[in-house]
Amino acid sequence: MSRKSYLVALIELPNGRQMWVNLSKKLRKAIYWERNQQANPDWQHVLDGNYLTIALTKYHQNQAKLTVGRVIRISWHQRPCPTFSRNQFITPDHLRQNWLDAYRYLRHDYRLPNRLRICWALARFRVKLK
Repeated sequence: MSRKSYLVALIELPNGRQMWVNLSKKLRKAIYWERNQQANPDWQHVLDGNYLTIALTKYHQNQAKLTVGRVIRISWHQRPCPTFSRNQFITPDHLRQNWLDAYRYLRHDYRLPNRLRICWALARFRVKLK
């Protein structure tokens, strides 16, 4: 009998810390499609280096603290992580070329505190890209 595995991503936060997060259902489906339909041997690296909206805390009453992190790698874990990614992500080129557009995309329809954390995170990562 096989055990259930979880597709997770190792994320670098703006402060340099790293954390594992579960990938959202839509991102998992896209990665499975890349692996199965496109037969991409590098399917585990399709998100490497991209910037992903993630939850820093567990959801409580449909709310969580959100920020942006850089994907270091994707892996399989036997246990789920306590937090999840959201569906929005951008490439380093997008962040480098048009910071405001990248922010407008990632801020989505989140509340002001999350928008401020996303703005701050993108600014930190943009400085690191230069």
